[in-house]
Amino acid sequence: MKTRVAVSMSLAVLTTMAGCHSWVPIRPTELPKLNGTSAQVQQPDGTPVDVVEPFDASVTMRSLLPLQFNHPVTSTVEGKDLVVQGANRGRTAFPLQEVTSVEVSQPDPVKTAVLASVFVGAAIGLLIRLIFVAAT
Repeated sequence: MKTRVAVSMSLAVLTTMAGCHSWVPIRPTELPKLNGTSAQVQQPDGTPVDVVEPFDASVTMRSLLPLQFNHPVTSTVEGKDLVVQGANRGRTAFPLQEVTSVEVSQPDPVKTAVLASVFVGAAIGLLIRLIFVAAT
């Protein structure tokens, strides 16, 4: 029974850490500002947004599904192309006029709080159940 509780709690922690991110749209030409650092960049409507390391990036073109680049992500603008590279994908060039969106993953404190609350509630319920089972 103790092993099951330990496994459940470990899975809860891993899920909380992995699932608490949101995708934030940024201007394609802003992505190179994030090479190896956190920085303030602009969203497509000009709104500033602070992006923190580490982040993954997603690039969508008119004719393709989004391509995701896992951190660390590096990029440059070379002529009329956005060139992006990540841990999972080599240098990939995108014609800037064909890029419809660039998004970066960022921690989402609201999702984290909700998910953590669910797991804490489940853990409390499990502990109460264990106490009652042990008492009988």
